[in-house]
Amino acid sequence: MVSVVTRRKLRSGTTLIELLVVIVVFLVGILAVVQIFPAGLATLRLTAGNTLATSLARSEIQRIQGQAEQVPEMIMPVNFVGSTSLIAIESGIDINDLKAPLDDPAANIGRINQDGGVLVGGSVIGNWSKVSGANIISRVIGEGKPVPSPRVVGTQFGSLMQLLFAPIYYTVDSGTGLGRAGLLQLYGNDMVGRDGDRDFNIPNPRGSRFRDYQFFTVPAGSATDPTMTPFANEDQLWIGSLQSATTGNWLSQTYRVNFSFNYNTGSGVRQFDVVVLAQPGDTSYIAPNTITAGVFSGPYTVVSLQRLIAKSGLYGGGGFDPTKFLGADMSSVRVQRVYDEVGYLSAWDAGNPYQYKVLSSNLGAVLINPGASFAKVRVAGGATVPLVAKADYTVFDWRIIRDEFRVPGAGSVKLVANSVKSASGTGVDGKPNTGLGSDVPGDHSLWTPNAAGVNGSQDFILQDIETGGIILGNSQLDVHSAYWVDKSNGVVTFKSVAAGPGLQAYVAFPTGDPGNPWSADLNAPVDISGRNVRALYMARNEYAVQVLKASSTYRSTFPGTPGGLKAGECAVGGVNGWGSPNRLYFSLADYTQKATAGEMWVTDGTTPRPLLDKDILISGRETLGGVTLAYYQLPAGLTFDFATNGYSVRRVRGSSLKARVLWNPTSFQLGTDQVQNYQNFMTWAQSWRRVVTESFEAGAPN
Repeated sequence: MVSVVTRRKLRSGTTLIELLVVIVVFLVGILAVVQIFPAGLATLRLTAGNTLATSLARSEIQRIQGQAEQVPEMIMPVNFVGSTSLIAIESGIDINDLKAPLDDPAANIGRINQDGGVLVGGSVIGNWSKVSGANIISRVIGEGKPVPSPRVVGTQFGSLMQLLFAPIYYTVDSGTGLGRAGLLQLYGNDMVGRDGDRDFNIPNPRGSRFRDYQFFTVPAGSATDPTMTPFANEDQLWIGSLQSATTGNWLSQTYRVNFSFNYNTGSGVRQFDVVVLAQPGDTSYIAPNTITAGVFSGPYTVVSLQRLIAKSGLYGGGGFDPTKFLGADMSSVRVQRVYDEVGYLSAWDAGNPYQYKVLSSNLGAVLINPGASFAKVRVAGGATVPLVAKADYTVFDWRIIRDEFRVPGAGSVKLVANSVKSASGTGVDGKPNTGLGSDVPGDHSLWTPNAAGVNGSQDFILQDIETGGIILGNSQLDVHSAYWVDKSNGVVTFKSVAAGPGLQAYVAFPTGDPGNPWSADLNAPVDISGRNVRALYMARNEYAVQVLKASSTYRSTFPGTPGGLKAGECAVGGVNGWGSPNRLYFSLADYTQKATAGEMWVTDGTTPRPLLDKDILISGRETLGGVTLAYYQLPAGLTFDFATNGYSVRRVRGSSLKARVLWNPTSFQLGTDQVQNYQNFMTWAQSWRRVVTESFEAGAPN
């Protein structure tokens, strides 16, 4: 009996206290592990977002490189003035400044109303999404290429030019039925400049050496005889007019004139740069020019530069007082013939190739007079080249992704983005999505686009690049739909709408008629397999795929103050009383861009020497006279030499082309308090992420 009791006393066990201790230890460990998950998940989301941003940037670079001949001369920052219909170029904006403008800058107060409208000076200038972030840098200058061969586009015939970064800002003026002035500008090749001297009858209005591709710069000092010039003692241009190929009449054309000039501001001399339209019939700066009477009759359009500056510039500037004009920099003058926009019902003028129609509102389908594709123009040296069409326009929204691919014969295509923002959802500001902002045929059981409501702003558009047409789809149920989009996974699945070879689809073509902009024949499906198409959509998390382009050429100028330096220009420091003599200055908009200087004269203090074809990075920032500029700095011990040749820098060309992707995974709410709305936006804007992919492309030599 004793032995049995002894064995029971020696049996081991676990007390309640020990169990509690173990539980506590486990809880501490679990809590430690749980704390790791939020940071880990956030890291995974950030990594996935950056990976997608990199893919979008690379895809955009590849898309542009595939259309290198159409790359623009530059892409510039803008200010939205009063409304989105008034968009002015602003060279002094930092490309990394993504915030919306202030309503009251003096008091540092910004306001956004409950609908998302940003107020400046008490007036709404546009939705926050259009006037902040990537959309601050949105003015495309000089995108163009030789006019392509003509084709049938719906009911129209002409040469189709599809703009690279459409959708664009384009609204119709109810008075004219044409686009509102300044939003879209089309123009041709640079005309060839020559030195003129009217005191010696150069150019000779009645001479036999007239060339319609030339213009003459006539300075005031050689235009002193009032019997020889309509603008005695004024800087002026004599522009060779174009003669109709069919009627032989001189065509009344508009010219795009770009030049720099010195101006007395009252507090000093400053240099300004303007781009102004010289329009026929405006005798305030253009001399009466007939072919029947007067010494000034003949094939030249005569323009006074001194008087032209009184006119408002295309992209800001202008409206100057001609009496304070101190002289133009004649070497800076560029002149191009402007294409005239004509209505969709208007017939082409066979004798005037400088005409175009806008077929698809803001989707950027521009149809050019078919005769332009056969036209040739002369350039410097006498060579003959095809007529080009260059466009200036403002990108509507960089958040609209342009995903280009070829349609497969069947099956699916994975979009670059992993998901598509649906029109049925809400935006990051808590407001309902409004789609892409382009009125196109939508998801409807009857595809008969008209003004009665079938057209609308869609969340996904599939555009045929070859014709500018819209492939009808975006519905899994509609029998007329050639595709449907899995918006959660970013997959487009194609299906034929009718029996026939390849992939049969209905296509709505642009008509150019604002009242009935699209026309689709439901009795005539077409095979779209192998077609090059552009998918337009937005991705979740506010992804914006933006292109940053250095100026193809930088003009060397000598502005009297730092504020006179504009985008597309450069200035050597110290030459005109400001800046450092070892720095080459650019506008702030060019910060971080790369360029190549064909010739820079420098000195170490004793021996001047040239630096040829030097790659430069515009990497510095300096504030001078209240104006912040970007600059390139010479290597230590060197300064620019001006005395040896009368110049320091020549042939500076931009070399960098960047695709920058911005994205923001957070959100904010809009309420009735306008100041609080702005503060909420600014807090949200601090979460912007950036990915940049860089290429090197100087642009096409058009």
